[in-house]
Amino acid sequence: MPAANVKAAVEVSAAVDKQVVSLNDYLTLTVYVSGDNANASNVQIPSLSNFSVSSSGRKTSISIINGRISSSMEYSYVLTPKYIGKTSIPPIGVSTGKEKFFTKEIEITVVAAKSSQSYQPAAQQNPITRSQAKNRPAKGTPLENLIFVKAETDKKTAYPGEQINLSFRFYTAVPIARNPEYIPPKLSNLFSEDLPPIRSGETVINGVKYYYSEIKSALFAINSGEAKVGSIAVTAQVQKEEDIDPFDPNFMQKFFSGFTNYEEVKLQTKPLNLDIQPLPENPPDDFSGAVGNFIVSREIDRKEVKKGEPVNLTLKINGKGNLKDISLPQLSSPDIKVYDSLSTHSLTKHDDIIGGEKKVTYIISFKEEGVKEIPPIKFSFFNIDTKKYETIETSPIKVKVLKGDDAKTYDFSQKPDGTGGIDIKGSDIKYLLNSSPSLSAKISSSINRLPVYFHLLFPAALFLAFMKNRSLYEKLKNPQFYAYKKAVSVFENAMKESQSIEDKDPSRSLSIIYDALMDYLSARTGENVYSLPIDKLLSLYSQKFKASEFTLNEIRSLLEQIEFLNYAPSGLNAQKVSEARQRALVLSEMIEKETGK
Repeated sequence: MPAANVKAAVEVSAAVDKQVVSLNDYLTLTVYVSGDNANASNVQIPSLSNFSVSSSGRKTSISIINGRISSSMEYSYVLTPKYIGKTSIPPIGVSTGKEKFFTKEIEITVVAAKSSQSYQPAAQQNPITRSQAKNRPAKGTPLENLIFVKAETDKKTAYPGEQINLSFRFYTAVPIARNPEYIPPKLSNLFSEDLPPIRSGETVINGVKYYYSEIKSALFAINSGEAKVGSIAVTAQVQKEEDIDPFDPNFMQKFFSGFTNYEEVKLQTKPLNLDIQPLPENPPDDFSGAVGNFIVSREIDRKEVKKGEPVNLTLKINGKGNLKDISLPQLSSPDIKVYDSLSTHSLTKHDDIIGGEKKVTYIISFKEEGVKEIPPIKFSFFNIDTKKYETIETSPIKVKVLKGDDAKTYDFSQKPDGTGGIDIKGSDIKYLLNSSPSLSAKISSSINRLPVYFHLLFPAALFLAFMKNRSLYEKLKNPQFYAYKKAVSVFENAMKESQSIEDKDPSRSLSIIYDALMDYLSARTGENVYSLPIDKLLSLYSQKFKASEFTLNEIRSLLEQIEFLNYAPSGLNAQKVSEARQRALVLSEMIEKETGK
């Protein structure tokens, strides 16, 4: 069911394709953003304790009508449940840079996994023999042979920008209490895109039947040289070994069941190294790093226009590859004035291939009348299929430019009778103040009669002005340092304010803690971190400082705790706010020590 939140000129809503989902299935969540500033939106998916979340793409559309730009975005996510029961997707935050909007909460019910086999009641079943227990693990098999993980890439060498598919599989031959908790790898010289949904199935290895879950992601190298995929970790809860009976007639039914007699198992894969080769030499002059396989097309909103009137020229780049990072092709012509260009992209993930469409809209006008030509627009890329550089271009467009509307002008070179210029009749300067010498003397005499200390006020004011200007000069020399010092003071005062109202208004107290923490981190990093997802915030912090893993985990944990309390106000109380405030104070001390401030 869609949920909407409307404010100003922006509309935000969220919907799921199903509200009842089985444990071995998944659902699709779509967040819709439309309005004047939708193209700059940033979706912040909150921490979901009962779901694994992966992005499945986004779509963008833009329209320019009568000079007004309007855009809409669709963000899609695949949610895989972890355990059975009633749960919910809390409000999803959407930031547009200046404002933040929230969707409504969506209720979800997770039911038991669908079984691929049908079973008769136990009373009607014949006794199970070893010959009937084909592909079941032998009793006493070591646990490491019953549950394990594996990660691999579809290629070991690649070019920068070339797609590399990473496949991770979790295998189990024993019942598990819930879907395993997946911890993604750390990437070096790589960035990733999810390739949902999570696959599942059955396979036989060395005569033993395993159930598996597979997670795929697309990797793209940033630069040539070495790239690395860190270890992928998984935490699973399996039935205790003494309770495992492979000859139990209900053995297979226990997979993904809700039993409670379990033990926790932690698994991880080995790191993977990749060799990223440099692109071939001698690229085209206009090559800007695009790698993939693309086609281009163009369209114009009208072919008859008045001189000086704006026209929308749209260039479309379609194909496979990392479209969102493609640089915009340049449009230039002596007959054309280019006012601005707007770009949007739609990301697709069909058959585990990243692709889609990038659309560039140029707002142009023509300088002269007549039949004018919009020249071809060239686009160069490295074709990943042929391993060669290619340059493609659009066909030219003929446009008929009509005479524009003449603007009203005024000519001040003629007199009203048309006989010449403007005559100056004369000038008359009047002095408004004419002080007499006697008045000046009276003022001077009055000043001389004032006490001596009064005469010191003027140099004292000059000195204070000098010190104020010097302080301002120092701030201008190092604005980030002074912004940081101010943020520290504001942070400490905010913590006191939060403490003073936590009993009366826990929600407001929590909001003060969050705002103070984000202001502090913004000043510390020199960037506005309000609109950044937690992962990007941590990445920015790591780039600025040599951050310890403990500090990064504490920042993540505290922000997730605050978001959870904010999205679940029924569980909010003064004690929990106090705990969040104490964690924020300790975290600030850790950051001060770690960064040497």
